[in-house]
Amino acid sequence: MERRQSQPLGDLLEEFFGENAQLKEKLMESRVLNCWERVLGSGVAQVTNKLTFRHGKLYVELNSAIVRSELLLSKKRIISLLNAEAKGEIVKDLVLR
Repeated sequence: MERRQSQPLGDLLEEFFGENAQLKEKLMESRVLNCWERVLGSGVAQVTNKLTFRHGKLYVELNSAIVRSELLLSKKRIISLLNAEAKGEIVKDLVLR
């Protein structure tokens, strides 16, 4: 039995997602939604009612006007942190409600 040339798993996954752009986009969206609490902390997560991702925009429903105001001041920084966690430029805008 012959052995095939081995490749690192990371390289294989990169190749797979490179060929499946839609799947890669959905994976990055999922990463953004899953890292919300880790990036912004448990305090913000507690006042977050709903996270929705559509067409490059992350919609966040909050039940605290004070937290919403604070997040608006850091909007660009939050977008860059979320994109770093997603490992791609997936979040184009952050809409806080």
